Order: sequence, then structure tokens, then C-alpha cells
Amino acid sequence: MKSKAAKKWDQAHQIPNLRQRFINSVGYFRDYTHELYLDGSNPHNLLCEAIDAPVDNALELAAGRGDFAIYLLRSNLARHVRLYDLSDIAVRTAQEKAAAQGFDGLEAIVADINEITIAETYDLIAFSQSLHHITELEHVLIQVRNALKPGGVFYVSDYIGPSRMQWSDTQLKYMNDLLAFMPKAMRLPLMPGGGQSRHPKLRIDRISNEMFEKYDPSEAVRSGEIESVIRSTFKQVSFYPLGGAITYELFRNIAHHFDTRDDLHKAYVKTIGYVEHDLISRGILQPCFGLFLCTNE
Repeated sequence: MKSKAAKKWDQAHQIPNLRQRFINSVGYFRDYTHELYLDGSNPHNLLCEAIDAPVDNALELAAGRGDFAIYLLRSNLARHVRLYDLSDIAVRTAQEKAAAQGFDGLEAIVADINEITIAETYDLIAFSQSLHHITELEHVLIQVRNALKPGGVFYVSDYIGPSRMQWSDTQLKYMNDLLAFMPKAMRLPLMPGGGQSRHPKLRIDRISNEMFEKYDPSEAVRSGEIESVIRSTFKQVSFYPLGGAITYELFRNIAHHFDTRDDLHKAYVKTIGYVEHDLISRGILQPCFGLFLCTNE
């Protein structure tokens, strides 16, 4: 019998506009974030510097529809990628996408990552925006550590903000002040079935734990502990903050308005991104997204 989380992600992976809900899907915002936090570099370059590409075997866990796994193949960072995901719909989609793009080096398997035993060894193991869905962090990361070949790299790019997205009072104040700054037309949320609501996003509040348990018990279940568990598991950890303390929740469900060439829209996004970076740099807020490159050596 499928778990509640598996059913939720089966449904989510069938929503055509799922990615458009999040500001990280907007290309110029990603580039600006990398400019602010990575000193002109980007995650691709950092990963290339960390591994001797192309590696023979890579593993992606909680891989969703296979976007990162296919990126590894397309970018010639890995010759073969195995991926695991809880959703059989996501796994089937990943297989279909790889086949359509002519990649035969992808193997996709349905599995609950919380219960996984990794028997093989890999040059590269990755979580891309998915470790925050894992309950059994200690078990899974020990499995990862033991499965890395000598010189292997563990890559994590993820949400590491407050567990269950229980935003601080300071975060909520900045989010709501900046939301009120936006014209109504920019605050109309995207609907799951397509189109947008006629009712603007008016306020951001904390979501109750009961709502998480009802709709997705895996969402940000232990996200606030990810950094500490990674640092206690791996010998060498390089960490790069990637913002998100304001922008993630502020733009959630309205990000599609800002995926445009409109200079005013870009100005809103970049100004808010700059304010967020300044607050993080001064220690007023903590980054809610980050990139980790880890080894056992």
C-alpha cells in the first residue's frame, strides 16, 4: 500500500506547472543568486572542480522526474546514473525523458529512500532539492558515506531552512512588508490546474504542523537539521549559502509573473534578492538554501 507521501508525489509530478511556482525556476534569478553568493561561480563549475569528470557511476536519491540525473549525462559529468525515487510516476517519467533525449545511461528504480540500503559504490552521490523530504537523515547519510568510492563526492543542493517551514517572526515581517510592496497583478497565484487565481496573495503566515501531516508528511520534515547531520557524518564539508530566507516563500505560487523580460519585474526580483543577501550577510537572517560538497577524506 502506498504511503501518504508517495501518493502526494504521484499527484505532484502530474502537475504541469509545478516548477513555475518557485522563484528558483526563473533563470535570471538563479544567475543573480549565484552572482551574489558564489563569487561569479555556479554549482556546475563547483561540481566540475570537485570531481574528475566524467565519473563512471553516479547515484541520485529522491530524484523526482530525473532532471538532475539527465543533466549529469547531458553535461558529460557521468557516464551512468542510477536514480531512486518514491513515486513510480516520477520514475517512469525520468525513464521516458532519458529515452526521448537519447540517453541510455540512466537506470531508474522505485524505492523509499528512508529505508534504502546502498550495496554498490559510486563516484558521485547527489540529492538535488530533495534531502529535506527525508526523515531518517542519519541512516541515509551513513549509507551515502559508506557507498562513496575513495575520492568520491557527495553533492547536496537543497532547502535547509526551518523544519516544517516555521518561519521566524523576523522572516515573516520582511516577507509581508515586501509582499505589500508589490502591485496586485504580480500577486495573483498560479492554480494547480493552470491559469491563475483572481484573488491576490495578501499575507504569509506559518503553516500548521497539522496541515503538513495531512497533505505531505515529508515536506521539510527535518530540514533544519540537515547541515548539522551532514557535518557530523562527513570528514570534509564545503558549504555555500544560496539565500532563500525571504525569496522562497515570498515568491511561492506567484513566481510565474517574474519569468519575463519585463525590466520592472526583474527589478522587483533583484532588489528583493539583494535585500535578502544583505540581511544574511549581516547575520540578521540565515540562508534557507545551500550547496554542500562532501568527501570522506
